[in-house]
This record gives sequence, structure tokens and C-alpha cells, in this order.
Amino acid sequence: MAALERDGAEQVDAEVDTMGPALDFLRLLWSVDHALQTSSKRVERSQGATGPQQLVLRIMSLKPGVTAGQIAHILHLHPSTLTGILQRLDQRGMIARKDDPTDARKSLLNLSAKGRKLVTSKGNATEAAIRKVLAKMPGKVDAARELLASLTTELEAISQ
Repeated sequence: MAALERDGAEQVDAEVDTMGPALDFLRLLWSVDHALQTSSKRVERSQGATGPQQLVLRIMSLKPGVTAGQIAHILHLHPSTLTGILQRLDQRGMIARKDDPTDARKSLLNLSAKGRKLVTSKGNATEAAIRKVLAKMPGKVDAARELLASLTTELEAISQ
């Protein structure tokens, strides 16, 4: 049975090789996305916040008093997408909003005590896994960042 599975896997690998670099790269991106989604669901069950929500909390921990617009810019998200994330964090008591004294239309966002406890007391396995991989490939991180940033720019351009 194992030999049959290995032969099937080898056949699939050979077919993947003929896909070309663009489709192969897209396949890998989807694989990463699927792994992130799976991790996010696991983290939500165990820690009470999804992966994207934890990412927003981490940004807020590093940039106290950040605005929603600044977070949206950092994450390359449409502000309306971030609004839903912030509403759920607010409902769970993980963030504190304060009016921006220079612009009444904006709120300054900080972690509440509950949000700080989540960010500091529970390790984020997803972030740790990414740190581990990045540490193993320090010479490739800048190239990967450049590639992914260029890809994001190109995809955003065709979405408009």
C-alpha cells in the first residue's frame, strides 16, 4: 500500500513539474493559505481570537495608539475588512478605543488588559513557526519579501 501511495505521489510530482512556474507558485501560495486558515481556526478555539485578529493585536501591542487606517495600510487590507476584525475584538473586550484629539473621525486603538494578556501570556504558534523558518533562511528573507510585495502590488492593480 505504501509503495502504491509513493508511486501516486511521484506521478503527481511529475505532473506538477509540467505546470510551469506561475501555476506551481500559485499552488504553493494556496498551500500556505490553507495552512494559515487551519492554524487560525485552531488558535481561535484554543485562545479566543483568530489568526488575523491576533495579528491585529500584535500590531497594536507594537504600536500603541495606532489608528484603524494605519493598521489597514500595514496589512494591505481594505478598511471595511479591518472594521469587522476590530468590531469582534471590541466585542470580546480585547481592545480599548480612545478618540483622536486631533481628528474626531478617528479612534486611537490600544490593547485592553484582556488583549494584553492574550498577546503576552499565550505564544502564537503560527508566528513562532514563521520565525523558525525565517531564522533558517536569513539570506532569502529579503528576496521573499520583495517577491511577495511585488506580487501584492500586481494583484492589487488588476483588482481595481
